[in-house]
Amino acid sequence: MICEGSENDTKGVSVKGRIFLFLAIILAIVAGFSRFYPFDRIPPEVTTEPRPGTYSEEISVALSSEKGATIYFTLADEDELPYIGPIRIRRNTVIRYFAFDRWGNRSEKEAAAYVVRLDREPPVTTARPRPGKYNHPVSVRLKSEEGAVVRYTMDGDEPDSRSVLFKDAITLRKDTLLKYYAVDAAGNIEKTKTAKYSITIDTTKPVTLVDPAGGLYKSAVTVSLAGKKGSKIYYSLDGSRPSRRSPLFIKPITFTRSGVLRFFAIDQAGNRENVREERYIIDRDPPRVSSKPSPGTFSKGVTVTLASSERGKIRYELGEQEPSMSSPVYTAPIRVNESMTVTFFALDRAENTSKTVRAKYIIDRAPPVIVARPPGGNYSGRIRVKLESSEPATIHYTLIQTHFKLAQVQRSHQRCKKSGTVLLRLRQRQ
Repeated sequence: MICEGSENDTKGVSVKGRIFLFLAIILAIVAGFSRFYPFDRIPPEVTTEPRPGTYSEEISVALSSEKGATIYFTLADEDELPYIGPIRIRRNTVIRYFAFDRWGNRSEKEAAAYVVRLDREPPVTTARPRPGKYNHPVSVRLKSEEGAVVRYTMDGDEPDSRSVLFKDAITLRKDTLLKYYAVDAAGNIEKTKTAKYSITIDTTKPVTLVDPAGGLYKSAVTVSLAGKKGSKIYYSLDGSRPSRRSPLFIKPITFTRSGVLRFFAIDQAGNRENVREERYIIDRDPPRVSSKPSPGTFSKGVTVTLASSERGKIRYELGEQEPSMSSPVYTAPIRVNESMTVTFFALDRAENTSKTVRAKYIIDRAPPVIVARPPGGNYSGRIRVKLESSEPATIHYTLIQTHFKLAQVQRSHQRCKKSGTVLLRLRQRQ
């Protein structure tokens, strides 16, 4: 049994060896076949350096492809030539090209157009901001065409290839004579230019003009802020202190109700104004006026005082004439010695106008005449005495009871109406 098993194992190993040998032969055949019949069917790619485009000087164009590829090219209608090195381009040219890789794959014929415009014009350099007088430091930039190199001097000497190369803005803080020139990529040299800057540093704080100024107004008011040219004005309306983060004044501000405007300006020299404020009070309520003493009848002259519920002016007229804005301004109490009417109105600081008031004062210096009816005398029985006044008045009286006694007295005195009478009931004493 052991010998039989060993024979079977030997047969199995022999079969596996034959299989491995067969596969090795197949791989060798495939490798040899691929040498003469490659599996690469992808055509090569050709690139150009520099890329097609417009250039201001002569250029050399290089063609490249994958390793082992052969490139062919033609210029205009010339014959196709194998590429061996850079192609010199001096005028407008179209290069047509294609390539064969080592497997024999050919690329599509492509074209690259080059426009060569030889530059003979010198560059033009400008200084910004423009030369002139300034009251603050100036950052000057020298701008020329792309690819140009700019050199400059600041001491009045002529610039040359050893002068300072312009890279960043030049800060000027004093009078400076700036000279500069440029050389472009084609080697054209610009004539030297001169820029004179007069720098006078301004240390004066700006002053903002406010129109209209703060005060009392009877309706909405629109406020404008103005400063010197180039200054920026910042403001606040909520009572806070304004800063550079506050709103920048651009257009007029309208107050429809009372408020506080705070602001400051910064000029081009960096000078900063102290924060200022203007208060706008919108008062739409008219004042109320009064006079003392109150209008009425008086037995002698009176001194009339006029008053308003708000600060402002009172204008008045003595008589029936209607007061106006041209009427006298009340400044002191008015003495009234004769009957007259004082007509007046008030104007508050917001120019709100009160209603016109007419106060009539009657000065009556003639005493009233009192008549007793029946007249005084001896009477035998009870009588009724009537005291009459010639005008409405208050009648005061007393009773001397020597021969009579008071039967009935309604009151000790009585204010008369139109009749001006007082009735007394008297009877003889017992």
